[in-house]
Amino acid sequence: MPKRYDVGTGAHEYPATARDRYRQVYFEAFDLVIACIKDRFDQPGYKTYRSLQDLLVCCACGGDYATHLRSVMDFYRDDFNEQALTTQLETYQVAVRDKKVKTITDIVTFFRDLSPETRLFFSEVMRVLRHVLVMPATNATSERSFSGLRRLKTYLRTSMTQERLTHLMTLHVHRCATDAMDLLDVANEFVSVNESRLTIFGKFS
Repeated sequence: MPKRYDVGTGAHEYPATARDRYRQVYFEAFDLVIACIKDRFDQPGYKTYRSLQDLLVCCACGGDYATHLRSVMDFYRDDFNEQALTTQLETYQVAVRDKKVKTITDIVTFFRDLSPETRLFFSEVMRVLRHVLVMPATNATSERSFSGLRRLKTYLRTSMTQERLTHLMTLHVHRCATDAMDLLDVANEFVSVNESRLTIFGKFS
């Protein structure tokens, strides 16, 4: 049992063994992690974001999406045409019934494969999907991305144009896609733009 001693009117406890001490530290850290997770996912903005995503996913899976639709309309109000959105969701639910659409990625693929004319028919549903795709659930990724700006544009690169900086930031943000590129293909595409580059650099292999 932990030992207790009194200083003035306050009682203090300290662990009797190292095992008790590490147990105390472990549970304090565990409680802190749980509190941080709750603070992150209990935010009003995250609940709104979740309602947008659940509306599309629940509708695609054939579930009852009325609660999610009401939550979205209460928040966005005039941003969506409620009557048109309700009608399009019913049609959308029938259209994806046999497509095995279960995740937001499947929904993106479904709409990407549609013809432009068909997408116009689902204009309000597409607007919901755009809100899901462009509104981040957290700003941590964007903060990390912009923290790289100082590494790209330093005092020695102050003459860099905005267009070049935008291209470099795009490569920095999408590092996974950048790392997967074949540098030989990129180099050959660069030199094949005109005869002058091809004469100077030749063909890479």
